[in-house]
Amino acid sequence: MTWVVDHWRQDRKDPDLETHVRKHLRGATEFTWHDMNCELTPAQFDLDQRDRLIAEREAMRLAGTDKRRREKAAP
Repeated sequence: MTWVVDHWRQDRKDPDLETHVRKHLRGATEFTWHDMNCELTPAQFDLDQRDRLIAEREAMRLAGTDKRRREKAAP
């Protein structure tokens, strides 16, 4: 698992739009390796940070300050 940093991603269907991607955890927590069933358990610190970011995103959505989609600036 890894933390993905904040960044902007260009929309595949409309190149004039960008999507803001916020910091989040990414990766598989369960997998099979050499016939062994494995499970990764993220640190409590990372789980707490994930939960805090989810709450912040919801508050931004409710306040209308969410910047998930925005049009690119004209050249």
